[in-house]
Amino acid sequence: MKPIGKIRPATAADMTTIEAWLPKDRSIGTLAANWNLTMCIFHEGRVSVWEDEISRKPVAYCWGSLNSYDSILEVQREYRGQGVGRAMSDFMFESSIADSEPLLEIQIAPESSEPFWQAMGFETYWTGGFCYGRRMLELRRDVPTGVRRQVGVAFLPEQAAWMPDTRPLIVHQLEGIEVQADNKIVLGTTVAHFDLPPGEDLVVEVTVCGQRRYRGKAKYEEAALIGVQRCRNGFMISEIVSNGSL
Repeated sequence: MKPIGKIRPATAADMTTIEAWLPKDRSIGTLAANWNLTMCIFHEGRVSVWEDEISRKPVAYCWGSLNSYDSILEVQREYRGQGVGRAMSDFMFESSIADSEPLLEIQIAPESSEPFWQAMGFETYWTGGFCYGRRMLELRRDVPTGVRRQVGVAFLPEQAAWMPDTRPLIVHQLEGIEVQADNKIVLGTTVAHFDLPPGEDLVVEVTVCGQRRYRGKAKYEEAALIGVQRCRNGFMISEIVSNGSL
């Protein structure tokens, strides 16, 4: 179901209306518990609302990004199940794409919203008594004219740094375009992987036309020199530095 309305920046009148329909229970575990923080975010001009076309009133609000735990998305109870939450989450997805952040990770609260976030494409998990969600966005980019190169990117657990036969976590095989004037190979789709649990380092292997260009920890300077970039929740590669000898 596609809701009828629009997303726009919040006004002071909106915030008064929203506070009135928020749950009166301001205890931990409800989004209303974050109202003081929400007002601080509003004064910074970073709260957006969904305006219902019929009532002309805000029936949902959001702020922050879905690539961090610092985010809120709340829909007025009477308007749930009508597509408003999906429209707002799509808006937040677009913001992450604009920021070139492919790895989304959120804390899901209240816990009753877990099915909603699963429907939004998040893989949910529980740890320490709290619910979290992860989703990888597809970041596509226009590729220039150049020479086609076959690129392989594998993400591996830490022991791959000293155990060559370690099974990869995931392997990407894709085509890149080498722009020799810029000394780089541009990928049409960014590849990425989430950080491993604390105390474990992610390993990455990059091959071009079957030749290994790098294998080692993603956090090393040598990885950055080949094109591995740190993003908020892990590492990503959108282009590879060409060695000019292919």
